[in-house]
Amino acid sequence: MEFKRLLAGLGFGGAAVQTVLREGEVRPGGVLAGTVHVEGGEVDLHIDEVTVGLQARAEMDKGEVEWDIELQLKHERVKESLELAERAKVDVPFELELPWETPLTRYRGKPIRGMGVGLYTQLHVSAAVDPEDLDPVAVAPLASHTAVLDAAEAAGLPLRRARLERGTVSGMEQRLPFYQQLCFGAADRGPEVDIVFVTGERACQVLAERRDGHGAPWQGSVDHDGPAAGAAELSAWLESAARP
Repeated sequence: MEFKRLLAGLGFGGAAVQTVLREGEVRPGGVLAGTVHVEGGEVDLHIDEVTVGLQARAEMDKGEVEWDIELQLKHERVKESLELAERAKVDVPFELELPWETPLTRYRGKPIRGMGVGLYTQLHVSAAVDPEDLDPVAVAPLASHTAVLDAAEAAGLPLRRARLERGTVSGMEQRLPFYQQLCFGAADRGPEVDIVFVTGERACQVLAERRDGHGAPWQGSVDHDGPAAGAAELSAWLESAARP
């Protein structure tokens, strides 16, 4: 995937940045690798540093959906003190390790409605920073996530949408100040179920509950390596929760 933009701000002299990702999809805990191609403009340019990072789109407290700079997943410097001559071209490779709690944006090759994760690339020049543009990153599920999503579908609860919620979940170990919640079920008929993911190095912690509060919720974990056992327990709960 390639993303290119001109830096029209004061002090950048018409330089351009193109970010090329090595893979089309990444997974939580994996590595997002690529190259930042920097092309000089009309003047020589001293770049203090080049940084890349990840941000997540979240549902705000008032129900608005927007890119929120406070929900930053990762931020790293990938190049220091770069001298960019007029019309010169410089390549800056990078590898960005994704947090385990990076929210999913795709399931079975299709976008998950309501979710977005974006990569931003910045050039820092003499106390000025070029404006951020977020380039979409496709985050695919691990085996544990797929087992949970498949179990919900098998129980007759289709995935409708997902969102991010600020805060923490009781009984779950989190590193980020927000978590992913996925909504299942047909909006016009039958029960609806919300499932929360908090992913760690070895397993995905899961909380599932009916939206109408009927019955006790299910909370447990599903291992990345061999998710069948945890998913089987959740499947039984989902089949029961799917009944009116």
